[in-house]
Amino acid sequence: MFCKSCGAKNDAGSQFCLQCGEKLITDGGTVAIPLEKANKKNKKNIFIGIGVIIFIIIVISMAMNGDKTDYIGSVKTMKPFEDYDISASYETVLSKYFTSIKWAERVSSKELAYVDVSGKIKDSDGSTRDIAITFRVTPYEGKTKDMIWIEPWILEIDESGYDKSIADEFVEELFDAYAGGYATMADYWNAYEDWDWEY
Repeated sequence: MFCKSCGAKNDAGSQFCLQCGEKLITDGGTVAIPLEKANKKNKKNIFIGIGVIIFIIIVISMAMNGDKTDYIGSVKTMKPFEDYDISASYETVLSKYFTSIKWAERVSSKELAYVDVSGKIKDSDGSTRDIAITFRVTPYEGKTKDMIWIEPWILEIDESGYDKSIADEFVEELFDAYAGGYATMADYWNAYEDWDWEY
């Protein structure tokens, strides 16, 4: 027998629906509904249930991702020397001079993240060296979260670490080489015979 209210199938002789609790037996005996109607109601309930589950999954997914800033994307697209007529982005310049380039993100807090860019770079003597630049990414004070400050923070070459001032200088050299049309950083460094290789 099927419940007239929800369409659920119940055992013969049941007084109440096992699904919704509606009374099944009246003074005149059993109240049943046709099988077609019961199947339509069950299908409708299934679709509603699936819709609710999908909605909950979407809400949870949005809550987990929240207002996540794309720190790597922000660093890649930044053009730090645009005011000096070098309209190249970090991604363009670093991809030109680094091989086996890898981008990674470390989020310390809502106010601070680091983007690590690592790879290999050709040295002035033709050998390759491991290289990594860490960019510090922080929001602009008093601005929206979409406004962020990006700066070279640490430079590592063959596991030797250098501070922010050397990281800044190295990034400037990368962009200067790019603007000068140098194919490799080795070409750039070799062009300056008196240049002191300090890395």
